Amino acid sequence: MKQNLVSRRNINFVLDGFQKFFQRCLSTGGLNSLEMKNFMEPIFARVGYRDPLHGGGPSCNILLIHDVGIGDFIVMSAAVREIRRIWSTANITLIINPRAREIAECCPYVDEVIVNAAAFDGNNFEQLYIWNADIAKILLDRQLDICFSFNYTPTTILLAYMSGARERLGFRLSLDMNTEIFVPPDFLHCYHLAPLLTVEVPHLLCGTHQADSCLAPLDYMLRTPIANRELEVWFTPSDRALAKKFIAPLIDDNRKIFALGIGGSAPIKRWPPKKYAALVRRLVAYEPDIKFVIIGGEADIQSAETFKSALDEKFIANHLLDLTGKLNCRQSAAAIGLCDLYIGNDTGALHMASANKVPILNPNCFPMDIPMTQYAFPIIYAPYHVPSVVVRPAHALPECRHSRGLGGCCVPTTHCIAQIEADTVFDGYLELKKRIAEKNIEPLFISNA
Repeated sequence: MKQNLVSRRNINFVLDGFQKFFQRCLSTGGLNSLEMKNFMEPIFARVGYRDPLHGGGPSCNILLIHDVGIGDFIVMSAAVREIRRIWSTANITLIINPRAREIAECCPYVDEVIVNAAAFDGNNFEQLYIWNADIAKILLDRQLDICFSFNYTPTTILLAYMSGARERLGFRLSLDMNTEIFVPPDFLHCYHLAPLLTVEVPHLLCGTHQADSCLAPLDYMLRTPIANRELEVWFTPSDRALAKKFIAPLIDDNRKIFALGIGGSAPIKRWPPKKYAALVRRLVAYEPDIKFVIIGGEADIQSAETFKSALDEKFIANHLLDLTGKLNCRQSAAAIGLCDLYIGNDTGALHMASANKVPILNPNCFPMDIPMTQYAFPIIYAPYHVPSVVVRPAHALPECRHSRGLGGCCVPTTHCIAQIEADTVFDGYLELKKRIAEKNIEPLFISNA
């Protein structure tokens, strides 16, 4: 009991230090990471947070921060598995976005999941402090040895520091700010917060895909080969049983089952539902035994209804099963794993397909005539280690012709992607069949040009 009281006193001492520093930041109108480090390091050292607790050995305390969406979390799954392999008996705490909670809670490689349920402006340091201080109360009690920050936002870097972790790994953004490379605001903030890290991994050495970037801190820190780079998605036997129960009427040795992901959180990435309808009619005319399963949450129900409104009742009865709003994330992942192909938008379901080794056909919003940097979404979030074809519009619409955004199209609605025609995506399907036969897992980018 006495030890716990001392620990709580130490935690309050650290939190009081942060509060004093942030009050000073509010009066000056900004946050200087070097000043924060100079102010807080003596406080951390005084109460033992800079003492080697477990020597970084297999039984140390580790924090993983990746508070973004479902697809992003699946993309980091190989890194989570690798960390558990290396630190076999560590206590691993994971901070995750609410959207990925269902899958994260089924992850066999972590001991504790903490959900970041707050909504705030990531560029508002006062709001960042308020949220981080609440989470820091929990994390400081863990006496963390190592923290891995897997995404490049001020939220994660600031929280890594406020967690009290002795070693803090993140990315060094080796960017020339005078170049034409598009640098989003979060990247700029992280560039200035980098001094709060103890190990800065050169981001330009991390490979192109986000899955490889998540593994890069381990490769850089340990200089040992990564044992397995394949993605995983986690669900329970009961999740799979329920998914199989829904899909059972379609399962037939002579029939193909294609998952359709026609929704998604970002309108910019959504190919119009009625064009999906034109595509499925074309596919059935080519291969009459194909069956389609629509995958999505409650937010995707309207897209599914629009899609079905463009099809006749006989087609729907013979070829379609609508599961939007009927399955949770884990059950949807299990359902995609029972399918032969995924056709859909660049959303969490696409990465579920990658993790399930299901080939992918993806209409994508990034126009062919806009040069892609290594940070562009079609590069860093491409289907991973599965046969895939990504169909892109040949040209940017006038509003986007000078876009330097990571998504290519810069209008926050269904915009450039709407130019892609069903016939072009059907051609992509024919190309995908070849890549499946060849076992070619490099993504192929095509357009109607």
